[in-house]
Amino acid sequence: MNSSDIARLAGVSRSTVSRVINNYGDISEQTRQKVMAVIKENNYVPNAFGQGLAGKSTHIIGLFIIDRDNTSEDNLIISRSEVFATFVSYTTDIAHNLGYNILLSIIDSRHLGDIQRLFMNKSICAGLVIGDTFDQEILDSLAQMDCKIALHNQREHSDIPNIINVNVDNQHFGYLAAEQLLKHGHYKIGFVTGNFHKFTVQQRYLGFTKALSEKGVTHDQKLIGVGDFHRADGGYAATKQILERSAPDYPTALVISNSVMIPGVLQALKEIKLRIPEDISVVSIGGSASSSSSNPPITDLYIDNQRIASVMISKVTQLLDIGELNQYNFLLKEYDFVQRGSVRNIITTA
Repeated sequence: MNSSDIARLAGVSRSTVSRVINNYGDISEQTRQKVMAVIKENNYVPNAFGQGLAGKSTHIIGLFIIDRDNTSEDNLIISRSEVFATFVSYTTDIAHNLGYNILLSIIDSRHLGDIQRLFMNKSICAGLVIGDTFDQEILDSLAQMDCKIALHNQREHSDIPNIINVNVDNQHFGYLAAEQLLKHGHYKIGFVTGNFHKFTVQQRYLGFTKALSEKGVTHDQKLIGVGDFHRADGGYAATKQILERSAPDYPTALVISNSVMIPGVLQALKEIKLRIPEDISVVSIGGSASSSSSNPPITDLYIDNQRIASVMISKVTQLLDIGELNQYNFLLKEYDFVQRGSVRNIITTA
C-alpha cells in the first residue's frame, strides 16, 4: 500500500495525504481525521515519510558535496571553497524558510554509500547533490528506492522519475569567455580548469573550443592546466602547468573556468612577473568575490548561486509535496558579464 492507495480510500488527493502526514496547518480537522483513520486502519507507514509520524526527520534534506579528489593537507573542503560555502549558506536559509532543515555531508569516493544509508534509515526525505560527478550506478540505485534528489551540474539530462536535474548553461558560458578574448585579438589562450571527469569542466571547455573553432583556431592541448576546481591552490597548480609548458612563448590570455581559482592564478603569474592586462589578459567564469577583490579585479561571468539553490530546493520540496512534477530538467541561463579591465586589446591596425 502506498500514499496513492490511502488517498483513494480517504477520497482525497495524494498531496493532501502528504500534507496530513507532515502536519501542515492548512488541512481541515475533518479531512485530517479522515486520512488518519485510513492510515491507522491499514497500519500504513509511508516509505518516504515514515519517520514524520514520530518526529521531524522528514523535514530534513541532505546536501551532499561530492569531493573525490581532495588532496589538500588541511582537508578543509567547504571553508576553502567559496562556491561550496556560499551554496551551503543559501541552501540552509532557503530550506529554513520553507520549513526544512539541511543535513550537510561531504562525500568522497570511499563513502558514496553513505547517501544510500541516509535514505534507507529515513534520516532524510530528499537530497541535493553538488560537486564532483555522481556515480550513475548509485544514482540508479537511489532511483529504484524512490528517493527524491536534485542534482546540480552533474549530467546533461535526467530521464529518471524523482531525479531533478538543475544545470547552468556551462557550454554557453565557456563560449562567452573565449569570445570576449577573441574579439580583442587573443588567439593563444590558456584554459585553467578542474579535472575533466567533472561535467561542468567538460561543458565549459566544449563551449570554449567551439568559440575558437569558429575563428579557425585549434586549441593547443599544452595550454590546458588542471587543478582543484573549487580551490585557489588548484588555480595555482593549473596555471603553473600552462606556464611551464609554454615558456618562453606564454599565452596572451587565460580563461579561468572557475573564479574561485583566481587567487592561485594571480600568484603563479606574479612569480614570473606577468602583469594583467599588460602581459596577459584574464577572463573568469563563476562570479566569486575573488573576481572583484583581486588585484587587479578580473572580468568575470557571474553565475547566481542563490538562484540555483532556490530552484533545487523549491523543486525537490514540490516533489515531496505533490509526488510528481511536470518536468525534471531545468537549464538556468541567467548570467551577468562584469567588465573589470583585465582584458587588453591586442588587435593591430594598419
